[in-house]
Amino acid sequence: MNGNNPNIFDANNIDQWLNDSIHGSLSLPMNTLTDAAFSAMFDQTKKVMGSMVDYKDLMMMYTCAMKEVQTKFEVLSTEFKVRYQRNPISSITTRLKRTSSIMEKITKLQIPFTLESIEETSTILPVSVLSATT
Repeated sequence: MNGNNPNIFDANNIDQWLNDSIHGSLSLPMNTLTDAAFSAMFDQTKKVMGSMVDYKDLMMMYTCAMKEVQTKFEVLSTEFKVRYQRNPISSITTRLKRTSSIMEKITKLQIPFTLESIEETSTILPVSVLSATT
C-alpha cells in the first residue's frame, strides 16, 4: 500500500497487497460510499478476488512443477553416481519468481496483468542444471 494513503495501490508491494486482500486486513471507509458505488466496488472486489485465487492456483501449479523437475534431476544425478561412478550434474537450482518481479516484467512489456499474459511471457519457473567440467 502507499505510505501516504493506505487505500492507494502500490505495485512495489504487490505481495503484501495480495496477502492483505486475502486475509481481510484492507479496509475502506464504507460510510462514504453510495449504494451504486458500493455495488460497483463489491463487483470489482469479487472479480479481483477471483483473479487472485486463480493466480494463487497458477503459482501452486508452478511450484509443484518445479518440485517435480527438480526431483527428476536429483534421481538422474543419483543414478549417474551409482551406475557410472561419475556425475555430470554438479548442482540443481530452482526458484519461483516473486509476484512483484512478475508485475515488473508485465508492466515493462506493457501488457495486461492476466493469467494468460503471465503464462505466455514470464519465465516464472527457471530451473538451472549445472554440469561438472571434466
